[in-house]
Amino acid sequence: VISMPGGNPSFLELEKWAEQQEVILIGLNSSRNGPSKNNTEAQDAAFETINPSLRVNQELGFAIGMSGGAMASWLAASRYPDNFRGVVMMGQGGYDAHRLAPHIRVAYIRGVDEPNNWYIPRIILKLKSNGNQVRDEMVVGAHVMGPAHVRIEMLNWMLFAARRDLGLPQ
Repeated sequence: VISMPGGNPSFLELEKWAEQQEVILIGLNSSRNGPSKNNTEAQDAAFETINPSLRVNQELGFAIGMSGGAMASWLAASRYPDNFRGVVMMGQGGYDAHRLAPHIRVAYIRGVDEPNNWYIPRIILKLKSNGNQVRDEMVVGAHVMGPAHVRIEMLNWMLFAARRDLGLPQ
């Protein structure tokens, strides 16, 4: 599930990876900055459509987003903990008020000059103390998504570990 701060997310150069891993990419077109009603409505609509309509493992969801889209992704995983195994946070830290279930892995992709770098290490410590597995990748730039190969590396880490956790084929 892909969210971006200005809506209409692309597939973040993940199409080939998704095809190889038999993953369905879902972009939430109405995602926006902030924990706003349109984000939760889009998430609800996606899950009301996906779960009954498609042959998917309902425990094997991942969210990815940049900036406000990362916050929306975090919110989705906190609202639907049984449906998520990981969140990729690009350019944002997460919500203190919305804890993630311990089985949800969190990957950070952030620029070395990211304005939120003062905050992200605090959230990482809280996640680790909660039992969440965390990876943190620094890339060149400030408020950036990082290169596609880093997004794929983080998603592979989450996907393979989650498949193993659930006893599914790799």
